[in-house]
Amino acid sequence: MTKKDFPSKYIYGLYSKFSRNISQTPMKINGKLLYEKSISDFCKSIAEHFKAKNVKFISCGREDANVRMVGKRPFLLEIEGGVYNEEKMNINLDKNIKIFDLVWMKDEIKFIIKNAEMNHYKVYRAMLFIKNLNIHNVESNIPPINLENDNQFSYNKAILNMKEKVETFAGNNENHISDEINSFIHSNENIVDFKQNILEIQQKTPLRVVHRRSNIFRTKYIELIKLEKLKNGFLIIDLISSAGAYIKEFVNGDFGRTKPSLSDFFNNYTDLVELDVLAVEECKIPEEFKLMNVFYECVFND
Repeated sequence: MTKKDFPSKYIYGLYSKFSRNISQTPMKINGKLLYEKSISDFCKSIAEHFKAKNVKFISCGREDANVRMVGKRPFLLEIEGGVYNEEKMNINLDKNIKIFDLVWMKDEIKFIIKNAEMNHYKVYRAMLFIKNLNIHNVESNIPPINLENDNQFSYNKAILNMKEKVETFAGNNENHISDEINSFIHSNENIVDFKQNILEIQQKTPLRVVHRRSNIFRTKYIELIKLEKLKNGFLIIDLISSAGAYIKEFVNGDFGRTKPSLSDFFNNYTDLVELDVLAVEECKIPEEFKLMNVFYECVFND
C-alpha cells in the first residue's frame, strides 16, 4: 500500500451526544446557523488529515438538536479525494460529543446503513408534563444515565423482543394501554411496569416537517416499558419505537395527526419536556466488510 492508496472511501463509527444544543449537521435559516455546533464538525479534522476535497457525514437516522444521543448511533464518513496518510489522526471534538470504533469498511457498508435507517428500532427516555397541573417549583430533569448499567446489550435484547412481539401484534386491534395508564393515574404507586404494551399508531407527517416531506400516513409501533411519576405533573417514560416514528408527536398528538397518542390516553394534553435516545439497534456488519481499524485520537474542546 502506498500513501496514495486509501483502504476504502468509507469509515464506519458510532457517536454519542450529551448536549441539547448541538445539531447533527449544520442547520441554517436564511443563511444563519441555528446552532453554533454540530456533530459533523469533526469531519473538518479528517478532511485536513487526508487533504480531502470533502468528507461527507452519513448518519443512521437522526435526533433533533435538543435531544441527547445517550446511546451510540452508527454513522459513515465518505471521503472524497485526498491522499492517504497512515499517521495517527487527531480528531477535534466538542466535549459533549464522543465517537467510537472507527473502522475502514468496504463500499457495501452503505447499504447496511441505509437499511438500518429504514428498519432499526430505538429506545427512548422522555420527560412529560401533563397540562393544567401545578408547574411551580419544578427542579426535575431526566436523571443522568449510567452507561455501565443501562448498557447497549440489554437494550438490544429488549429491541429484539419488541420486534418479535410486533410480528404477532400486527393486525390485532386489541389495545392494552389505556386501562393501565388510567390505573396509574389513580394509584399511589410511583412506578408502573407495563405488560402487553405494543401500540400500533398512525402518524400523518408532522406539521413541523410537512413543508419538506410528503404529507402521508405512516404505520409505526411503540412499546411503553416503564412510567415513573415525579412531581408537579411531571412523568418519565421509557419506550421502544420502530424506525421513523415521531416521538414528540406521539406524546402531544400533533393536533390529531398522530393516533393514538399519549395525550389521548391521559385524556389531557401531554407535552414533551426532554427526550433522550438511550439506544439504537445495532448494525449487524459481516466481518468481511471490515478492512482495518482507523488510527486516531480524539482531542476535546471546551
